[in-house]
Amino acid sequence: MATSAWIRSANRCRSPTSSQKIRTVCHHRTRPWGPIGPVDPARWAHQPVVFVDGTRRIDARLYISNGEPQAIPGLAASIGVGAVVCDGRARIAETRIDRFLTVGSGTRAGLAVDPSLNYKSLPSPAKNLDGLVDEVHNRMRTGEAALAQDLAKSHPLVFLDGPLAVMRADPQPIVGFIKSHHRHYLEPEEEEILPRLGCGQRTPLFAFGEPRPATPGTCALPPAYRWLPFQNHSSA
Repeated sequence: MATSAWIRSANRCRSPTSSQKIRTVCHHRTRPWGPIGPVDPARWAHQPVVFVDGTRRIDARLYISNGEPQAIPGLAASIGVGAVVCDGRARIAETRIDRFLTVGSGTRAGLAVDPSLNYKSLPSPAKNLDGLVDEVHNRMRTGEAALAQDLAKSHPLVFLDGPLAVMRADPQPIVGFIKSHHRHYLEPEEEEILPRLGCGQRTPLFAFGEPRPATPGTCALPPAYRWLPFQNHSSA
């Protein structure tokens, strides 16, 4: 096993570049398509709200030789997920930290630096660095989802950074909050309300994508439903 220089770019998130058209269905038959304000905000004024987020760090890039002519690429990575509960004041509710050694071509390998610093095996079918970074990122998403679902059992509302793609299909009080949008989900005549959204307002619900059938290890999912919230576009 040999290590190489730490690659700063591997710790950056890559933006999707796909220009594929997404089929969107807007659900506003019972009301006009326009901004929607909060309903009964006093109900949530004193309820605890949980925010879950995660982070990942590529600690080292490695190459592993199994006696083959070509070394197999790998990454040593640290993943952290945590939650903050807001109930009049903000406090850290829980943190979870894991370290993984993800190696391409499905290779299983662990790394023990010392008794307090161990990297668990995370084999990946990937053949290159980008694929290994995606493997680490997906594991972070899985950790975020697991923490959000655990906290949703005892809290009325949980906000999770990112999509809900790795969630169970059963109803849960979890809202996926996506801060960055790299695609236009609405048609121009519906998107025009975005600049008119005020603080606390959102668009009506709309659905996009096709239903996902059940596959081994996953549940069947309907089209994803979402809304777009108010965003302050003024410069800081």
